[in-house]
Amino acid sequence: MKVNTTLGTEIEIPTSVGDTLNIYGAKATHAYKVTVPFCWYLQPAETSGNPDTYEVDYTYQFNLPSQAVESYSGLALNLTLGRSPDTIEHIYLNGEDLMSLIIGKTAEDTVTLKTGLVPDTDYTLLMRVRYTVDEYLQLFREKAGLLYWITHPWALVLYAIGLLLAAIGWTRARGKKLQAKALPRRH
Repeated sequence: MKVNTTLGTEIEIPTSVGDTLNIYGAKATHAYKVTVPFCWYLQPAETSGNPDTYEVDYTYQFNLPSQAVESYSGLALNLTLGRSPDTIEHIYLNGEDLMSLIIGKTAEDTVTLKTGLVPDTDYTLLMRVRYTVDEYLQLFREKAGLLYWITHPWALVLYAIGLLLAAIGWTRARGKKLQAKALPRRH
């Protein structure tokens, strides 16, 4: 960052000063040619899973606002893998296959998928990721709600035990009446 005064003096400020720049005693009315790097973290617009293959389809949609006040330069779309790229089945940006960019990378890598993004352009990123059974269940447990617990193996065992106990209770209650009816009657 450079600070420019009306006297034509430029001061180069190193990025090591941090996120905030305080100018004590100077009358600053505006900033000129200031570069502010930013990261925009996207949440998927849509997520759908396939419980047979434990694959999840993610759809990300984004559009940078117009340059009415600000201007952009050096825009890029980066993906932090966070898992082995072998688990990514496909990845497309506006129909362009980007799998070749992540092949050979590691789980810790951040990959630049596209540079030169243009404001006021709709971008759609489609990605299919394969998970383990446990990872898949963890992802969709909250979304499934009660259905998850009803179909959970332990829930099925407890349900069966509950039915058995209810049958035993009904039989015991009805059994006494049946026993009484089986006894000889007075004529």
